[in-house]
Amino acid sequence: MPAPTPHERLAARARRVAALRRGVIASACASFALGWAVIAYDGSMGVESAGTSAAATTQVESSSTESETDSSTQSGSSSTQSDDSAAVTTAQS
Repeated sequence: MPAPTPHERLAARARRVAALRRGVIASACASFALGWAVIAYDGSMGVESAGTSAAATTQVESSSTESETDSSTQSGSSSTQSDDSAAVTTAQS
């Protein structure tokens, strides 16, 4: 069996490289499509809509105001402090 010529070896290498490139491009396109499909199915994971977050914030603020009022009346102090940074919501739909 004769050894392959340099031209045949280069042609075989070019075929392998082309097949590898096609595989990389196909996997990149499949990953991109899968990512968009997950986003389309599950929805965006960004900021909630204005109606939902406003309702959640109102509920948290009212409950924190009630607890502040209770604690100020129990201690006999007439001063109230408001700490808006303490109201954290982690609601998910």
